Amino acid sequence: NTDHDTTYYIELQAANTQGCSDTMIRKIFMYPRVIAAFDFTTPVTGCNPIDVGFDNNSTGKDLNYVWSFGNSTFSTDTVPLPRQFTNYTAKDTTYHVRLTVSNVAGCDSSIVKDVTVYSNVTADFSIERIDSCSPFKIRVDNFSTGGITEFVWQYTEDDSIKQYTFADPVIPVYHNTGLVPITHPVVLKTRNAHGCQAERRDSITVYPEMFASFSPDMTEGCQPLKVGFTNHSNIKSGTFFMWDFDDGKYSYLEQPSDHIYSNKSDLTVPHDIHLEATTQYGCYDDTIITVSVYPYVYAKFTIDRPEICSDELFTIDPTSSIGGADYKWDYQDDGSTDDIFLNNASFNHTYPNYGTNNLNSKIRLTVTSNEGCDTSWVDSIMIHPQVRAAFTIDNPIV
Repeated sequence: NTDHDTTYYIELQAANTQGCSDTMIRKIFMYPRVIAAFDFTTPVTGCNPIDVGFDNNSTGKDLNYVWSFGNSTFSTDTVPLPRQFTNYTAKDTTYHVRLTVSNVAGCDSSIVKDVTVYSNVTADFSIERIDSCSPFKIRVDNFSTGGITEFVWQYTEDDSIKQYTFADPVIPVYHNTGLVPITHPVVLKTRNAHGCQAERRDSITVYPEMFASFSPDMTEGCQPLKVGFTNHSNIKSGTFFMWDFDDGKYSYLEQPSDHIYSNKSDLTVPHDIHLEATTQYGCYDDTIITVSVYPYVYAKFTIDRPEICSDELFTIDPTSSIGGADYKWDYQDDGSTDDIFLNNASFNHTYPNYGTNNLNSKIRLTVTSNEGCDTSWVDSIMIHPQVRAAFTIDNPIV
């Protein structure tokens, strides 16, 4: 039937051989044929979500419509409003859209067409810490979901890593050797096999790396050892410095004054000079340089009496001297070396005085260590003139 009501008449004529006859007419009322038909006005395959429009092309008269969208929603409108189809799973999802058309006579027709929503794609991650000092190793946890086949991790303006699994990315270590903080983007772009994409952005900040460095003007020497320091650390402004001189003394200056080390022992004493540097961003570095102070050298001697007669022996005792490898004696204190001994044993010495006045002679001892450190001690002794007995007799025979 077409799209309008139609009445059909059925006539039956009956007759026998004797010429008797009769006629019966009955009518049949037919409604128009019901044909369910619709089209989509928008694409029916795509990425989550899809908004789909409908165009009802059904034919018939006095029709009723029931739309079932395959997602537990329904409509009885002739042309329903556009519907949104979603898919939050990791696989493609197909919705079966059914239109059922019926008339008052109970005639009906149905048609089914499909809408396919591709697997869901999300981009989600967390960064354990978003700011720190260089070198900065970040940890990224991947929380993305869906039927993702490709992950692109961008970790600087120009650098990225491409992965094909849900594994957490291994981001290279960030470095900042400048003087100001550097901010880098961290961007994740995900996609599935159909090209559906998602994106998430974050950023991290890398503070300048601190390099603590200094140089002493000498690293070993005799005590008292005066040492000067030059601070070569890369960041001076806003940086807190602490110098530990390893002798109970400290400095918090960027450039400390000269430091004097002493050593009263018979061994070389090392001092680990420790420089700690902390920037305004909390970035820390330290360094240690060892300065060695040679053993203590001490020169001293005693004489057993302060004055002697000419050519009279007296004892010099240098056993109070410490740290010597050789002992140089200058008995006139005129800059010359009169004797050199390799130990500090006591010994005897004498001075002549053939004049008529007392002589005062200075004795200088210079003690030198194996490391070349030396020190001196000076004392004096008085030498009385020589006494010579002499007489004559006027007559040797009596």
